[in-house]
Amino acid sequence: MTLFEYMSVAISIVMSLAVVRVVSGISHTVAVGRRYWVHLVWMAVLLLVIALHWWNLWAYRDFDDWNFLVFVSLIIAPGLFCFQAAALVPDDPDDVVSWQEHFSSVRRRFFISLTLVFVTFMLTSWILLDMPWNHVSRPFFIIFVGVGVIGAASANLRVQAVLAVFVLCLLLVAAFWFFFRPGDFPSLWEAARQLKGSGSSAIASLWKIARSAA
Repeated sequence: MTLFEYMSVAISIVMSLAVVRVVSGISHTVAVGRRYWVHLVWMAVLLLVIALHWWNLWAYRDFDDWNFLVFVSLIIAPGLFCFQAAALVPDDPDDVVSWQEHFSSVRRRFFISLTLVFVTFMLTSWILLDMPWNHVSRPFFIIFVGVGVIGAASANLRVQAVLAVFVLCLLLVAAFWFFFRPGDFPSLWEAARQLKGSGSSAIASLWKIARSAA
């Protein structure tokens, strides 16, 4: 077993605790008369963020300077995932009368921890992986930090709804466009070229079809 495998097992165990907490609460949070769709969206977002983080751990496969401080720095985000999961799904979910009221009561701590998660992502990837600031993930991280700040500051229900839908859509785009392969992300400029190339190929294909039809 390599050091990377050894570390990733420990990190995965901590993340699995957060996943179990969220998944075990789904049957309670979808109960008719109590559910709150914004709360459900954030549960889905948290599960997707955890999945992407585990997926992206592959980026550390060639890291060879492991020590206890590195391990602690990489366990911070999974620990925050557990904190977020506990905020979204309390110990006794049956006692929750309204999930909207519950989410409002934990909103600030949830969004503050979300901000810390993405600040941690930016710092660890920069310090440990020497990830450049033109990396494709940087705008996503910065946007998430902004979302965390706005979410913690605003109790407005419309703002909360917009943030939830926006973040879920953003994560889906990131997951299936930029982060589809583990630990292998292009720079912003490479991603832009890929996008331009894909668009040009699609236009060329349509043109050929049109010409053949004519």
